[in-house]
Amino acid sequence: MNKNTQRLFAVGLVVIGGLMIMSNFLNISFEKVGWSLVIIFLGVLLVTKPEIFRGENIHYKFVHDKSLDESWDFQEYNVRAFVTELDLDLEFAEFPDGESNLQVSSFVGSITLTLPQDVGLKIKTNAFLTDSKIDGKKEEIFLSGLRYESEGYEETTKKLNIQLNGFVMEVKL
Repeated sequence: MNKNTQRLFAVGLVVIGGLMIMSNFLNISFEKVGWSLVIIFLGVLLVTKPEIFRGENIHYKFVHDKSLDESWDFQEYNVRAFVTELDLDLEFAEFPDGESNLQVSSFVGSITLTLPQDVGLKIKTNAFLTDSKIDGKKEEIFLSGLRYESEGYEETTKKLNIQLNGFVMEVKL
């Protein structure tokens, strides 16, 4: 989680906590007011797209569904969405020497990935629940997140680093 995301999350927690305290003193139903404010806040974010959601190569959508199986020059690719489904066959993609990054931040995310043999892969997830199927091995990870590095990653000249952030993430290789 980067600093801007942490600050936004912290401000949200402070506001919600303050509203909960005020609801006790003012005899207001926090559930009704709280959910209304959350919906208004999400609407404002969708309309204004604050600085935290801007940048080059960032795809910001409510639902992001992408399937790719063609020749492609892979650069930085960042997705920020509520629901994300990526089906990426990158066997014909052109990777530059060095590290390339793919970052997905969403509440629920799924990524299915096929890579060429000459590209090293590193995957990290920060999620409440990660469901993975890598090299035929199925694993469900609760709270701790997935850490995966392909064999020979350090020796490869072309590398793909994938960072997945969210509540529920699914990874298939």
